[in-house]
Amino acid sequence: MRHRLSEPSEMRTPGIVIVAFFTMTLSVFGPSTVYLTNALEFSNTYGDLLFTGIGLAVLFSLFLFLFLSALGALGSAFLEKGLSLLFGGAFLIWLQGNFLLWPYGPMDGRDIPWPSMNRYGYIDGGIWIGVLIAAFVLSPLVLRIAKRAGIFLILVQSVYCLVLFFGQQEVPSFKKYLVDVRDRFVFSERKNVIILVLDSFQTDVFNEIINDSPGIANAFDGFTYFRNSLGGYPFSELSIALMLTGKYYDNSLPFERWKKDAYTANSIPHVLKAENWQVDLFPKVSYSLYYSNEIASNFVRGRPFKERQLAMAYVHDLSLFRCLPHFLKRKINNHQEWVFKRLFVSRPKKGPPIITKDAIVRTVDSEKRKYSRKRELFSRKAFFLSQDVRFTNTMLSDSRLDGTKSIFKFYHLGIPHIPLILNENLEYEKMDQNRQNYKRYATAGLKLATMFLENLQRLGIYDNSLIFLVGDHGAGYQGQDFVLQSGMPLERGTGIVTQSSRVTALPLILVKPLASRGALRISDAPVSLSDIPATVFSSLGVSIKNSGTSMFAIDETKTRERRFLMYSGRDYYSYYAEMFEYMISGYSWQDGAWRRSGRVFTKNGIVELRRNLYRYGSPLALSLMGNGLPYLDYGWCLPEKEFTWTEGQRSLLVLPVENPPSDLTLRVSLHPSGNLFKAGNQDVFVSVNGSQLGKWVIKTHGESEYTMMIPKDLVNNTLKIQFEIPGALSVSEPVYGEDVRKLGIGIHKFRVELRPTGVK
Repeated sequence: MRHRLSEPSEMRTPGIVIVAFFTMTLSVFGPSTVYLTNALEFSNTYGDLLFTGIGLAVLFSLFLFLFLSALGALGSAFLEKGLSLLFGGAFLIWLQGNFLLWPYGPMDGRDIPWPSMNRYGYIDGGIWIGVLIAAFVLSPLVLRIAKRAGIFLILVQSVYCLVLFFGQQEVPSFKKYLVDVRDRFVFSERKNVIILVLDSFQTDVFNEIINDSPGIANAFDGFTYFRNSLGGYPFSELSIALMLTGKYYDNSLPFERWKKDAYTANSIPHVLKAENWQVDLFPKVSYSLYYSNEIASNFVRGRPFKERQLAMAYVHDLSLFRCLPHFLKRKINNHQEWVFKRLFVSRPKKGPPIITKDAIVRTVDSEKRKYSRKRELFSRKAFFLSQDVRFTNTMLSDSRLDGTKSIFKFYHLGIPHIPLILNENLEYEKMDQNRQNYKRYATAGLKLATMFLENLQRLGIYDNSLIFLVGDHGAGYQGQDFVLQSGMPLERGTGIVTQSSRVTALPLILVKPLASRGALRISDAPVSLSDIPATVFSSLGVSIKNSGTSMFAIDETKTRERRFLMYSGRDYYSYYAEMFEYMISGYSWQDGAWRRSGRVFTKNGIVELRRNLYRYGSPLALSLMGNGLPYLDYGWCLPEKEFTWTEGQRSLLVLPVENPPSDLTLRVSLHPSGNLFKAGNQDVFVSVNGSQLGKWVIKTHGESEYTMMIPKDLVNNTLKIQFEIPGALSVSEPVYGEDVRKLGIGIHKFRVELRPTGVK
């Protein structure tokens, strides 16, 4: 029996398979996986990517065949080792890109804490070195299995990509259109409606800024600050759709199809365009809008080649990042400049490069613009590294008037979303993510907004402009807490929200009506981002059936029920994860104002979580499909496979019960968050129907059962069991990490039992 392939001709077929496996994995399958699992993030089509990937694979293959031919000329032993190492490299690229996937977080501009993640490098490095050594030493064996293994893994990757491809919905509308920015700052001499979104601006932060610096409030002449605000969703794309359409997305349709229905009905852009307005939309998140000539005047069909190049370069950067070991990923990421993408990014002749995260917003003439910097206002570094500074600079330089039509403008800025890069003096400063720095960055955002408003006054159109200055959501998922400010009401016996997802529900809302003047007014009317369309239509005297209520018609002395849908993300097929509905009656920052409706919106329909009468002694599970989920109220994360975490400092269970004949025992099987032990043993205070019963001292990391006696006199047809955990801390450090939830205890199951008579 022969133990090695001794002739180059015998290695030809394995060599072709190995080269195909290597080049297709690197240039086609890897980028395809990145693209097809994040299709909404990129402006190019899959056809663009596939054509480019196959072309690159052919070029790489030609180069590798030439290289292998040179090795073969040196001798069959050299060729054997070369092919074996190439197969080992191809296998490692496949393994790394599909299984060795470490938590690097969202690629949204923030830095990755590389030194704290070195352990992943040691794991990757050990595997890569081990496999390559084995491929070199055991090359005869590797070549004997390489042909079949290579064909098998090519087929596996092909089938996976086909499944992803055929699972895609229709091509998103934003990939068919460009945003024409040439008249971005043309305003009407007649009438203007302007919505300026400051991404992640939280309502309490604005209150704190104007309390600390009252002079800032003077810039908002004629505005009303609706501080008792509520968003509709924790993330941008659905929040933007809500504020422009007034309609809630609820998983009843794929998002792209729903957008078409919602935007072409009674949305602000569609209604005003039908009224012969000039409608210009300038998004930051392309897939938040439906793109059509019926929706916006500045949407034009086309796919410029340079934009497609930029998007495809970014896909290949992300694929390379995914497929290479940890210590090489840092070189690929290159402080968010990347390797291929930077080749298609505009760079000034002097100074740092202009790096953009917004490649998905495809524009006309954006790259050709010659910027004229306001030297007295912005430093060179701030100008080149902040898109929002450049936006304001262009507005000050290029704004002009048009007397032909009334005009609607929608602008979405990135400030004060992370990363925090401008201080309160509008100077570039890379800041750690904490409350004080977030406030400084938010102050910079207000100063840019002030320049915007002052320029409207200089143009003489301030009085004939209806202006909204809003956040699309709060910054709870960026590590920010809600901090109660002086003057903010708080009903007796209730606390403020401490759950990250509910903090995201508290955006800034400032509105200036037409012809409104005077000092900034503060209103505690219970408003929502969903009220923006009704406010616009009411102000303009446009009659739209079932459009809702104007913010200025809402009585701040009366209770109003508002709605918030909490979810964790979207899947590959344009639906979203399960959406848990909350109803809010009262001040939005109060725990007690929040309640779960029991409705969960899924792509398979609405699930009703009904609170049936609880029978004493029945175990209730808080696992993913557990029977205890209907009894959760505020202060809980979305359920996981084995348990549900409390989040924030207070979490509530509500059980409808019959009044018991004896005292009760609460039994809870829980697993504490490791973060609870950062300051030693932690306490969990237990209250029932508003009366504190005692505390549990958490001493162990493992799952344990804890009990608490409940006097029967406290029970009045309902058990409201509250867990208060003062030591709940964020899972991740605020500088980095997707998971900034303040987890306390993960409850697996619980039950409430009748105590035998006479037992104390």
